Amino acid sequence: MRLKPPGRCYILGIGGIAMANLACLLKDLGFEVAGSDKGVYPPARDLLEEKGIPYRVGYDAGKVASQTGKTDFFVVGNAVSYGNQELEALLLANAPVFSLPEVLRMFLIQDKRAVVVAGTHGKTTTSSAIAWSLYDTGVDPSYFIGGIPRNTKQGYRIGQGPFCVLEGDEYDTACFDKHPKAFHYAPFGLVLTHVEFDHADIYRDLGHVRDAFRFLAGLVPPEGFLLASSEIQGLHGLLEGFRGRMYTFGDYQNDEFSIRDFRHTGDGAYFRIVCGLLGQEVPIETPLRGMFNARNLTAAFGVSLLLGAEVQSAAQSLQAFHGVRRRVEILAETGHASVIEDFAHHPTAVRAVLTAIRDSYPNRELRVIFEPRSNTMRRRVLQEALIDALCLADAVFLRPPDRLDTVPEDERIDPQEVVQTLQSRGVKACIEPDTDRLVEKTLTLLGSPFVLVLLSNADTQAFKERILEAFAREKA
Repeated sequence: MRLKPPGRCYILGIGGIAMANLACLLKDLGFEVAGSDKGVYPPARDLLEEKGIPYRVGYDAGKVASQTGKTDFFVVGNAVSYGNQELEALLLANAPVFSLPEVLRMFLIQDKRAVVVAGTHGKTTTSSAIAWSLYDTGVDPSYFIGGIPRNTKQGYRIGQGPFCVLEGDEYDTACFDKHPKAFHYAPFGLVLTHVEFDHADIYRDLGHVRDAFRFLAGLVPPEGFLLASSEIQGLHGLLEGFRGRMYTFGDYQNDEFSIRDFRHTGDGAYFRIVCGLLGQEVPIETPLRGMFNARNLTAAFGVSLLLGAEVQSAAQSLQAFHGVRRRVEILAETGHASVIEDFAHHPTAVRAVLTAIRDSYPNRELRVIFEPRSNTMRRRVLQEALIDALCLADAVFLRPPDRLDTVPEDERIDPQEVVQTLQSRGVKACIEPDTDRLVEKTLTLLGSPFVLVLLSNADTQAFKERILEAFAREKA
């Protein structure tokens, strides 16, 4: 089936940022779009309302069933499971149901060459930087990203150029398609940022994760390319038999795109990229903090060059890149105190973010609010790594894990053990389920100056508003 606008589309799970971006993309293509979700929050809510896309909070099988004859196709997000009353009504009516990757194949990727960014961390920022660099250097790319880049204000674009940049998620596609989303994108170019254990509800162990990335790399055609982080353990074994051109990026001297002299500045960071392919190097001054962001930008620089950009124009475009919302995003700041939000939830990402903030604010106390909400972080498997990462803070406020009863008892994270271990290592730590007390503690427990960092992959809008209101009162 190949659908064409105009027509009507309905999206189950429209409240996720990726599905909201998809809704806006389909609206721009000429479809009439509506949808539903159990909750719709900023920034997804803002995107939908700006586009005038109606949505319903809560699922209603009767209302969806009445629309099956009037709607051309339905899209089901991967947060929607069998048993969802609207999905069951669609299946009973034999309605045309698609996943997000299937719709992207039909309406965005089509016959373009896909550049897919995959890996455990850094996908959103790296894919956003690549998309911005190609756009800024005149390539006119299409792209689809599971976030909101600050430069373009939206996570998708319908371009006329030959390339389509995609964030390649290794999570499953839908309840009716358990393959990773990235498998659907047929990459011409593939970027691998990290390969670590994650998504414990899908993958058995690290070997299982590596198998998925090995299969993804095998989809790259001989004329395509792969750009991989040299920090990936066992990289060459992972990619044994790869058929295309292969390059590496990182801070090793033999990387084709090598980072040198990284340091934080008052406004961000500075580093040099040495391009071994061309025997050239360029300085980069960026508003983004952290060595991890230097790696993200270096990967984007490498892709831009491999797709034909000139060295200086690629460097200039990346220096003008301002990152992605909820990635080391400064929410409020005074002369002695700051509130910062980041999406980090895996221990490696937590460590990278906190290291960057420590280096940027060396004379301030570091307070962290952490929410263990992902399927992996609600499990014990990464508990020790999480503790080690959180030890970078002076004070840690742990939110109670979400839906802990859905994890087998012997596999669950032990929040009390996390807190006790942090305390034994000299970190002030507590579990605080009450939002009012948490807000009070985070802003008054330690003396100023301080940095308060909120780390969560969940909707945090209501909580952020409370924090910022209290912060404004204290500042006044």
